[in-house]
Amino acid sequence: MVVLGMKNISYNYVLECVFYLYLLPMQEDIYPKVLLCAPQHSSKMYCWMPWIERVYSLSYPNFEIFIADNSDTMDNVSYMNTFDRVTAVYTPDRKKGLLQRINDSHKQCVEYAKKNKFTWIFHLETDVFPPIDVIERLMCRKRPIIAGCYDIEFGKNRKSVIQIKEGLPRTVHGTNVFEDIIDEEALFFDGTVKEVFRAGLGCILIHLDVFKALSFRVIKGINIHTDSIFAGDCFTLHKDIVVDTSIMCNHYNQEWLSKEQEY
Repeated sequence: MVVLGMKNISYNYVLECVFYLYLLPMQEDIYPKVLLCAPQHSSKMYCWMPWIERVYSLSYPNFEIFIADNSDTMDNVSYMNTFDRVTAVYTPDRKKGLLQRINDSHKQCVEYAKKNKFTWIFHLETDVFPPIDVIERLMCRKRPIIAGCYDIEFGKNRKSVIQIKEGLPRTVHGTNVFEDIIDEEALFFDGTVKEVFRAGLGCILIHLDVFKALSFRVIKGINIHTDSIFAGDCFTLHKDIVVDTSIMCNHYNQEWLSKEQEY
């Protein structure tokens, strides 16, 4: 075993990544087309510039960027389309509720990927900042639905979006709260791949074949977000969701400077 940043990663995994994604010449079967995509809204535009700079720094050589914006106006779409390699579209029908509009944005991402013959979608929320080699590392695991890890909230209140098993609360992550969690959760982030019930849609690589059996959806009259329903549908259809616990992203889900003193 080799220890990288306190994460245990096997030599076979490292060698496979180097050989499969770096040493061979770029071909479509070696570097499948990836659509990096996400819904967007004006409330997240405060971190657009650092986010798009991070996206441009990603090392995977064969991806495009697609943004489905559900803001009140089309101003963001016009602005984002000025950026290189970005295709931004507007999510129509302002009369729909918030959950439905967000879900429609998710579905636009999948529809665009299918229409343009992508092999994978890498769903990366526009306030989530992954390592630059995130796509390669997720793809090397060879799983159809695989996510990276990220927290929500900040400081002593921060916690992971990962839900280990159906019916259990989300795991808690952070040195200030280790005494409050069970051993299974405390040992969860050990650098290996773990099967989970739910991982969120903030940093997740999904093979397009998955959407032959299911689609992003919401349930009318029930206040449940798309990611939770997606997890339930995967569970029902026996499609495993796994998390690479060696990949931890920063999540700027509020203005970062207003919260940094909590650390």
